[in-house]
Amino acid sequence: MNKRLDFLKSIEKRPILTLSVLAFGLNLILEALSRRSLLEGIGYLFTHPVNFLYNFIIILLTLSLALLINRKLFAISLVTFLWLALGIADCILLGFRTTPLRAVDFRVFKSALKIASIYFTPLQIALIAAIIIAILSGIVYLWIKGPKHKASYPRDILFVVFMGISVVLATNVSAKAGVIPENFENIANAYEDYGFVYCFSRSVVDIGIKEPDGYNEDMVEEIKSALKTESSEVSAIKPNIIMVQLESFFDVERLKEIGFSEDPIPVFHSLMKNYSSGSFTVPVIGAGTANTEFEVITQMSTEFFGAGEYPYTTILQESTSESTAYNLKELGYSTHAIHNNTGTFYDRNLIYSMLGFDTFTSSEYMENAEENPLGWLKDDVLTEEILKALTSTAEKDYIYTVSVQAHGKYPKAPLDTPQTITLTNSGDLEEEEIIALEYYINQLKEMDNFISELLREAQNYPEPTVVVLYGDHLPSLGIEDEDLSTGNTYSTEYIIWSNFAMDKADKDLYAYQISSEVLGKLGINNGYLTKLHELYSNNYSYKEYLNILQYDMLYGEKYLYEGETPYTPSMLKMGIEDIVIKNCYLENDSLYIKGQNFTKWSKVYIGEEYMETEFIDSTLLSVKEPKLPEEILITVKQVNKSKEILSSTEEFPILIKK
Repeated sequence: MNKRLDFLKSIEKRPILTLSVLAFGLNLILEALSRRSLLEGIGYLFTHPVNFLYNFIIILLTLSLALLINRKLFAISLVTFLWLALGIADCILLGFRTTPLRAVDFRVFKSALKIASIYFTPLQIALIAAIIIAILSGIVYLWIKGPKHKASYPRDILFVVFMGISVVLATNVSAKAGVIPENFENIANAYEDYGFVYCFSRSVVDIGIKEPDGYNEDMVEEIKSALKTESSEVSAIKPNIIMVQLESFFDVERLKEIGFSEDPIPVFHSLMKNYSSGSFTVPVIGAGTANTEFEVITQMSTEFFGAGEYPYTTILQESTSESTAYNLKELGYSTHAIHNNTGTFYDRNLIYSMLGFDTFTSSEYMENAEENPLGWLKDDVLTEEILKALTSTAEKDYIYTVSVQAHGKYPKAPLDTPQTITLTNSGDLEEEEIIALEYYINQLKEMDNFISELLREAQNYPEPTVVVLYGDHLPSLGIEDEDLSTGNTYSTEYIIWSNFAMDKADKDLYAYQISSEVLGKLGINNGYLTKLHELYSNNYSYKEYLNILQYDMLYGEKYLYEGETPYTPSMLKMGIEDIVIKNCYLENDSLYIKGQNFTKWSKVYIGEEYMETEFIDSTLLSVKEPKLPEEILITVKQVNKSKEILSSTEEFPILIKK
């Protein structure tokens, strides 16, 4: 109690000094957590003193707000807890991925909870929850029982205003002096160079695309006219187009001083030699699949969005966007998305409608899926689902496929099942790193087998078909630029394969250019961004025009579309095949539901009540000892692990004879 009173007295007598010491200490701790090293955190003070000072000022501003309320101890404790919680969360995340904590991570918090069991044991989850509850309880106690102290408003308000002005001035001066950048080219490096507090704070406020210099109706009309100079020429062959985004897939032969007992990806290597291929620059590393996906589908660059922003969690929640799916629908294509993970991750069950897809098949609609040792679904199930999409329509199909098999967290202890491929040269890797890398390359081997199977089916498919393969980002294995022969952790590889003759033309591409590259080979160039990439990729105004068009389409006046977007959300159907109830009957105190296309995620509802459901096979479900009224309405819904409903059958009425 005396210590608390002494602390309050020190705030009253020496508020600037007391809070400054606390802010300084917090800044050191946060930098140490961000680097996962106490020595490196302290070293940041000496290697980046100006950036350290700037971060210190931001923390001091947040702490100074506590002076404006009577319960100062509570307020200071709350602000301190929030900063420390952010730092600890960042430290934990960096153990699983390369990308530091950003505000956007809280937008996908619900999705992250669904895979928490892969990254943490039940005991660890319980311990984290207990610690959070204990700390919050302490803060609540301080609010209720903590001492009150009358604020000295003139002095305290003046100090808060002074700190606010200091942050604004420091920001402007630092930006002009180049101490802080206009854009983050590499989010991980930005946290290392500019500090955790600034980078995280910027991710809170830096959302969307800022209005570009020179943006006005005349400029947009000038670009629009330039793009109209080339009319759309569709080739005689209008093939199926299958995009396959391979989770954490890259050519591991790029790793320096690492040898393998056999080539993990012989099929992929052979394809690169015989089909159009090249380096594939992606916007993320170790995580952030949705942003590579966004760039490929929309042909937009995430460079112009906020630092580390996921457009799936921001603008696409409320706005449609020009996309390859919409463009191909204009040519009569049916459009499908497939992902062997839960349908609600990154809100794909909502976002794909805003991108123009007709159907979305997530793991909840896959019957023959097998899990890998970490619990992620293996990619071989995707071949069957792609074929279902191809045969489901009379039209040509655009199928966007997102795989998941090679996803982390990678094991640090040996698995029960021995790894087929091992390292013959491990360089200076630690034992845990060797175990993780060997697990990863064996997952790549299975993904390579999936590629082989898929292309074998596509080769024999009776319609012209193009398959585009590429990695979404490097795995979260702590790989750095100097570990790679290419020196770039933001590049994977791509291949453009077809079951008909196409010229091989290798070139390096950005993720947002791959769709226009494929369409250009087919003589398809409808869509403003498709035209821009095809006609202006080597023009000095390329990036400027791309920035202006993206802003106009999503945030501006939509001059391109004469003021109103032509794209309406699609009526997205979950799954390719209809899930249908055909009959219901009682037998041996159980209710049986006969139908078609059930999976283990099919759950019976009586009225609005969820029933514990046994999956027997794709045609039969059962509910044990249900309490049934004489007349009931039954539905079967696809429900994920979090009990979120993805779709439902029509109501099936039955009459119970008693």
